[in-house]
Amino acid sequence: MYRVFCESYPNMINSLDKNSTRFMVLEPLWLLLTPEQYHIEKELCTERFKKVSTLLHYMETHKDNFPKFKAFLWTLEPRGIFGKYYDVSTEEELSEQAKGVNMILNLMYWMSP
Repeated sequence: MYRVFCESYPNMINSLDKNSTRFMVLEPLWLLLTPEQYHIEKELCTERFKKVSTLLHYMETHKDNFPKFKAFLWTLEPRGIFGKYYDVSTEEELSEQAKGVNMILNLMYWMSP
C-alpha cells in the first residue's frame, strides 16, 4: 500500500492545477513520501505535519468507510508515522484529503513502469 501511495501521489498532484483548492488541500500529503522529512517536521511541529497527522487520525476514525485505510495506516506504523488530532483542518478539507488518498489506494493514479 505504501509503495502504491508513493508512486501514485506524484501522478495525482501533477494532474492538478497548481492554483486549485484541491491542489492546496492535497499538497501537504507529499510529507508521507519521505519519512525522514516527516520526522523533521514532526520535531518542529510544522503546520504541514499537523495537517498530515490530523488526516491520519481522521483516516483511523473513518477506516470502516474506506476499507483500504486500515492496511495503508498499518504500512505507515513501521516508519513511525502515526495520526494525532490537531485542530488545523476543516471537516471539508479532511474529507477531500481522505477521498484523494482513497483514489490513490484504489489505483486511480497508478502507472506501472
